[in-house]
Amino acid sequence: MGAASNAAEETPPNPNLRANEDAMRQIMHLVFSEIKPFVAQHEPDVPEEDLPELSRTRDLSKADFTVQWSRFCAKRKLNPAEYVKNLSETIQKQIEDGAHQDGFIKSVQGVGPYMNIFVRRQKVFKLAINAIIEQGTKYGCTNAGQGKKVIIEHTSSNPNAPLHIGNLRNVMIGAHLARVMQACGCEVTQAFYVNDLGAQIGLTALAYSRIYTKIKPTMKIDQWIGAMYAVMNTCQELQQVGVQPGDLEVRLLFSLVSFVSLSPPPGRRFYRPVTNQTKNKADDY
Repeated sequence: MGAASNAAEETPPNPNLRANEDAMRQIMHLVFSEIKPFVAQHEPDVPEEDLPELSRTRDLSKADFTVQWSRFCAKRKLNPAEYVKNLSETIQKQIEDGAHQDGFIKSVQGVGPYMNIFVRRQKVFKLAINAIIEQGTKYGCTNAGQGKKVIIEHTSSNPNAPLHIGNLRNVMIGAHLARVMQACGCEVTQAFYVNDLGAQIGLTALAYSRIYTKIKPTMKIDQWIGAMYAVMNTCQELQQVGVQPGDLEVRLLFSLVSFVSLSPPPGRRFYRPVTNQTKNKADDY
Protein backbone atom coordinates (compact mmCIF):
# COMPACT_ATOMS: atom_id res chain seq x y z
CA MET A 1 0.00 0.00 0.00
CA GLY A 2 2.97 2.27 0.54
CA ALA A 3 3.73 2.17 -3.16
CA ALA A 4 0.21 3.20 -4.03
CA SER A 5 0.31 6.17 -1.67
CA ASN A 6 3.64 7.26 -3.13
CA ALA A 7 2.18 7.02 -6.62
CA ALA A 8 -0.68 9.26 -5.58
CA GLU A 9 1.83 11.81 -4.33
CA GLU A 10 3.73 11.75 -7.64
CA THR A 11 0.64 12.41 -9.78
CA PRO A 12 -1.49 15.48 -8.95
CA PRO A 13 -5.19 14.64 -8.55
CA ASN A 14 -6.21 17.11 -11.30
CA PRO A 15 -3.18 17.73 -13.51
CA ASN A 16 -3.30 20.28 -16.33
CA LEU A 17 -1.29 20.38 -19.52
CA ARG A 18 0.99 23.42 -19.70
CA ALA A 19 0.81 25.73 -22.69
CA ASN A 20 3.73 25.99 -25.16
CA GLU A 21 4.92 22.49 -24.28
CA ASP A 22 4.43 19.23 -26.12
CA ALA A 23 1.12 17.76 -24.89
CA MET A 24 2.06 14.15 -25.59
CA ARG A 25 5.36 14.46 -23.73
CA GLN A 26 3.53 15.89 -20.74
CA ILE A 27 1.07 13.00 -20.74
CA MET A 28 3.92 10.51 -21.02
CA HIS A 29 5.68 12.20 -18.10
CA LEU A 30 2.52 11.88 -15.97
CA VAL A 31 2.20 8.19 -16.85
CA PHE A 32 5.83 7.37 -16.08
CA SER A 33 5.69 9.31 -12.80
CA GLU A 34 3.29 6.62 -11.57
CA ILE A 35 5.92 3.93 -12.19
CA LYS A 36 8.80 5.68 -10.44
CA PRO A 37 7.62 4.99 -6.85
CA PHE A 38 7.54 1.24 -7.53
CA VAL A 39 11.09 1.39 -8.88
CA ALA A 40 12.17 3.39 -5.83
CA GLN A 41 11.05 0.54 -3.58
CA HIS A 42 14.00 -1.52 -4.85
CA GLU A 43 16.28 1.32 -5.95
CA PRO A 44 15.64 4.23 -3.53
CA ASP A 45 18.60 6.27 -4.74
CA VAL A 46 18.31 5.60 -8.48
CA PRO A 47 19.55 8.63 -10.47
CA GLU A 48 16.93 10.24 -12.75
CA GLU A 49 19.21 9.87 -15.78
CA ASP A 50 19.38 6.08 -15.26
CA LEU A 51 15.65 5.60 -15.67
CA PRO A 52 14.50 4.39 -19.10
CA GLU A 53 12.20 6.47 -21.27
CA LEU A 54 8.55 5.86 -21.94
CA SER A 55 7.72 5.60 -25.65
CA ARG A 56 4.67 5.16 -27.87
CA THR A 57 3.94 1.72 -29.25
CA ARG A 58 3.43 1.10 -32.95
CA ASP A 59 0.50 -1.25 -32.33
CA LEU A 60 -2.04 0.34 -29.97
CA SER A 61 -3.89 -2.98 -29.68
CA LYS A 62 -0.93 -4.33 -27.72
CA ALA A 63 -0.28 -1.28 -25.53
CA ASP A 64 -0.50 2.51 -25.44
CA PHE A 65 3.05 2.98 -24.16
CA THR A 66 6.06 0.80 -23.46
CA VAL A 67 9.27 0.97 -21.43
CA GLN A 68 12.45 -0.92 -22.35
CA TRP A 69 14.42 -1.86 -19.23
CA SER A 70 17.44 -3.70 -20.72
CA ARG A 71 20.03 -0.95 -20.19
CA PHE A 72 18.71 -0.14 -16.73
CA CYS A 73 19.02 -3.81 -15.69
CA ALA A 74 22.38 -4.37 -17.38
CA LYS A 75 23.91 -1.55 -15.36
CA ARG A 76 22.72 -3.28 -12.16
CA LYS A 77 23.47 -6.81 -13.38
CA LEU A 78 19.81 -7.82 -13.21
CA ASN A 79 17.86 -10.16 -15.45
CA PRO A 80 15.68 -7.72 -17.44
CA ALA A 81 12.84 -10.16 -18.14
CA GLU A 82 12.64 -11.19 -14.47
CA TYR A 83 12.89 -7.59 -13.26
CA VAL A 84 10.12 -6.41 -15.60
CA LYS A 85 7.92 -9.38 -14.67
CA ASN A 86 8.18 -8.64 -10.94
CA LEU A 87 7.74 -4.88 -11.41
CA SER A 88 4.71 -5.35 -13.66
CA GLU A 89 3.05 -7.80 -11.29
CA THR A 90 3.56 -5.43 -8.36
CA ILE A 91 1.99 -2.50 -10.20
CA GLN A 92 -0.85 -4.61 -11.59
CA LYS A 93 -1.68 -5.97 -8.14
CA GLN A 94 -1.98 -2.43 -6.75
CA ILE A 95 -4.31 -1.54 -9.63
CA GLU A 96 -6.50 -4.61 -9.08
CA ASP A 97 -6.66 -3.89 -5.35
CA GLY A 98 -8.20 -0.52 -6.15
CA ALA A 99 -5.35 1.53 -4.72
CA HIS A 100 -4.58 3.16 -8.05
CA GLN A 101 -8.01 4.29 -9.27
CA ASP A 102 -7.12 7.95 -9.78
CA GLY A 103 -4.00 7.24 -11.82
CA PHE A 104 -3.52 7.18 -15.57
CA ILE A 105 -2.32 3.57 -15.75
CA LYS A 106 -5.07 1.03 -16.36
CA SER A 107 -2.94 -2.10 -16.66
CA VAL A 108 0.64 -3.24 -17.22
CA GLN A 109 2.15 -6.37 -18.68
CA GLY A 110 5.74 -7.61 -18.78
CA VAL A 111 6.90 -8.97 -22.13
CA GLY A 112 10.59 -9.84 -21.96
CA PRO A 113 12.51 -6.62 -21.19
CA TYR A 114 9.48 -4.50 -22.13
CA MET A 115 6.77 -3.23 -19.85
CA ASN A 116 3.62 -2.62 -21.90
CA ILE A 117 1.23 -0.07 -20.46
CA PHE A 118 -2.45 0.64 -21.10
CA VAL A 119 -3.80 3.95 -19.85
CA ARG A 120 -7.29 5.07 -18.87
CA ARG A 121 -8.05 6.76 -22.15
CA GLN A 122 -11.08 8.63 -20.88
CA LYS A 123 -8.80 10.33 -18.35
CA VAL A 124 -6.26 11.20 -21.04
CA PHE A 125 -8.99 12.47 -23.40
CA LYS A 126 -10.46 14.66 -20.66
CA LEU A 127 -7.02 16.11 -19.95
CA ALA A 128 -6.46 16.88 -23.63
CA ILE A 129 -9.95 18.36 -24.17
CA ASN A 130 -9.60 20.63 -21.14
CA ALA A 131 -6.25 21.84 -22.49
CA ILE A 132 -7.77 22.52 -25.93
CA ILE A 133 -10.62 24.52 -24.38
CA GLU A 134 -8.25 26.49 -22.17
CA GLN A 135 -5.52 27.15 -24.76
CA GLY A 136 -7.75 27.58 -27.82
CA THR A 137 -5.83 28.15 -31.05
CA LYS A 138 -2.55 28.00 -29.13
CA TYR A 139 -3.05 24.32 -28.31
CA GLY A 140 -0.29 22.22 -29.86
CA CYS A 141 2.19 25.10 -30.03
CA THR A 142 5.57 24.46 -28.41
CA ASN A 143 8.87 26.18 -27.75
CA ALA A 144 10.86 23.26 -29.19
CA GLY A 145 12.30 25.43 -31.96
CA GLN A 146 12.82 28.57 -29.93
CA GLY A 147 15.95 30.45 -31.00
CA LYS A 148 16.15 28.73 -34.39
CA LYS A 149 15.83 30.64 -37.67
CA VAL A 150 14.22 28.92 -40.64
CA ILE A 151 13.85 30.02 -44.27
CA ILE A 152 11.13 28.29 -46.29
CA GLU A 153 11.14 29.00 -50.01
CA HIS A 154 7.98 28.05 -51.81
CA THR A 155 5.79 28.82 -54.85
CA SER A 156 8.53 30.35 -57.06
CA SER A 157 6.60 29.53 -60.22
CA ASN A 158 8.41 29.52 -63.55
CA PRO A 159 7.74 32.89 -65.25
CA ASN A 160 8.34 31.28 -68.65
CA ALA A 161 5.69 28.59 -68.33
CA PRO A 162 1.93 28.45 -67.78
CA LEU A 163 0.68 28.44 -64.20
CA HIS A 164 -0.91 25.15 -63.18
CA ILE A 165 -2.35 23.30 -60.20
CA GLY A 166 1.13 22.25 -59.11
CA ASN A 167 2.00 25.91 -58.44
CA LEU A 168 -0.99 26.17 -56.10
CA ARG A 169 0.06 22.93 -54.40
CA ASN A 170 3.50 24.40 -53.69
CA VAL A 171 1.89 27.50 -52.19
CA MET A 172 -0.25 25.39 -49.85
CA ILE A 173 2.58 23.08 -48.80
CA GLY A 174 5.06 25.91 -48.23
CA ALA A 175 2.66 28.19 -46.35
CA HIS A 176 1.41 25.41 -44.09
CA LEU A 177 4.93 24.18 -43.37
CA ALA A 178 5.88 27.74 -42.40
CA ARG A 179 2.97 27.88 -39.94
CA VAL A 180 3.93 24.53 -38.45
CA MET A 181 7.49 25.75 -37.89
CA GLN A 182 6.16 28.97 -36.32
CA ALA A 183 3.95 26.90 -34.02
CA CYS A 184 7.12 25.10 -32.89
CA GLY A 185 8.65 28.42 -31.85
CA CYS A 186 10.95 28.96 -34.83
CA GLU A 187 11.59 32.37 -36.37
CA VAL A 188 10.37 31.74 -39.92
CA THR A 189 11.05 33.73 -43.09
CA GLN A 190 9.09 32.81 -46.21
CA ALA A 191 10.86 33.44 -49.53
CA PHE A 192 9.42 33.66 -53.02
CA TYR A 193 11.89 33.85 -55.86
CA VAL A 194 10.46 35.82 -58.77
CA ASN A 195 13.00 34.18 -61.07
CA ASP A 196 12.98 37.09 -63.50
CA LEU A 197 16.73 37.15 -64.22
CA GLY A 198 18.94 35.05 -66.44
CA ALA A 199 19.19 33.86 -70.03
CA GLN A 200 15.65 32.48 -70.14
CA ILE A 201 14.19 35.92 -69.48
CA GLY A 202 16.35 37.34 -72.27
CA LEU A 203 15.04 34.73 -74.69
CA THR A 204 11.45 35.47 -73.71
CA ALA A 205 11.97 39.22 -74.12
CA LEU A 206 13.55 38.68 -77.55
CA ALA A 207 10.64 36.51 -78.67
CA TYR A 208 8.11 39.03 -77.42
CA SER A 209 9.86 41.87 -79.26
CA ARG A 210 9.87 39.87 -82.52
CA ILE A 211 6.12 39.17 -82.62
CA TYR A 212 4.71 42.06 -80.58
CA THR A 213 3.51 43.97 -83.66
CA LYS A 214 2.77 40.90 -85.79
CA ILE A 215 0.70 38.47 -83.73
CA LYS A 216 -1.93 39.15 -81.10
CA PRO A 217 -2.16 36.72 -78.16
CA THR A 218 -4.65 33.95 -78.81
CA MET A 219 -4.47 32.35 -75.37
CA LYS A 220 -3.90 33.20 -71.72
CA ILE A 221 -0.89 35.46 -71.26
CA ASP A 222 1.03 32.90 -69.17
CA GLN A 223 0.53 30.24 -71.85
CA TRP A 224 1.46 32.78 -74.54
CA ILE A 225 4.74 33.68 -72.84
CA GLY A 226 5.51 30.02 -72.15
CA ALA A 227 5.03 29.18 -75.84
CA MET A 228 7.31 32.05 -76.92
CA TYR A 229 10.06 30.93 -74.56
CA ALA A 230 9.79 27.33 -75.74
CA VAL A 231 10.22 28.37 -79.37
CA MET A 232 13.11 30.76 -78.69
CA ASN A 233 14.89 28.12 -76.69
CA THR A 234 14.49 25.77 -79.67
CA CYS A 235 15.85 28.49 -81.98
CA GLN A 236 18.90 28.89 -79.77
CA GLU A 237 19.58 25.16 -79.80
CA LEU A 238 19.17 25.05 -83.60
CA GLN A 239 21.67 27.87 -84.04
CA GLN A 240 24.14 25.99 -81.87
CA VAL A 241 24.08 23.11 -84.39
CA GLY A 242 24.58 25.40 -87.41
CA VAL A 243 21.11 26.57 -88.46
CA GLN A 244 21.34 30.15 -89.76
CA PRO A 245 19.42 32.86 -87.88
CA GLY A 246 17.34 35.52 -89.63
CA ASP A 247 13.59 35.26 -89.57
CA LEU A 248 13.77 31.68 -88.23
CA GLU A 249 12.54 32.79 -84.81
CA VAL A 250 9.41 34.47 -86.19
CA ARG A 251 8.55 31.50 -88.40
CA LEU A 252 8.85 29.04 -85.51
CA LEU A 253 7.08 31.35 -83.10
CA PHE A 254 4.07 31.76 -85.37
CA SER A 255 3.95 28.05 -86.14
CA LEU A 256 4.05 26.96 -82.49
CA VAL A 257 1.76 29.66 -81.17
CA SER A 258 -0.78 28.88 -83.88
CA PHE A 259 -0.58 25.19 -83.05
CA VAL A 260 -1.02 25.80 -79.31
CA SER A 261 -3.98 28.11 -79.88
CA LEU A 262 -5.65 25.53 -82.12
CA SER A 263 -4.88 22.53 -79.91
CA PRO A 264 -7.81 21.05 -77.97
CA PRO A 265 -7.80 20.12 -74.27
CA PRO A 266 -6.26 16.70 -73.53
CA GLY A 267 -8.46 13.82 -74.68
CA ARG A 268 -10.56 15.88 -77.13
CA ARG A 269 -10.56 16.25 -80.89
CA PHE A 270 -9.68 19.49 -82.63
CA TYR A 271 -12.54 21.94 -82.32
CA ARG A 272 -11.06 24.42 -84.80
CA PRO A 273 -9.59 23.14 -88.11
CA VAL A 274 -6.30 24.34 -89.48
CA THR A 275 -7.32 26.23 -92.65
CA ASN A 276 -5.38 27.26 -95.71
CA GLN A 277 -5.65 30.84 -94.48
CA THR A 278 -3.75 29.88 -91.32
CA LYS A 279 -1.06 28.15 -93.37
CA ASN A 280 -0.73 31.19 -95.63
CA LYS A 281 -0.23 33.44 -92.60
CA ALA A 282 2.69 31.31 -91.50
CA ASP A 283 4.23 31.66 -94.95
CA ASP A 284 4.01 35.47 -94.78
CA TYR A 285 6.61 35.71 -91.99
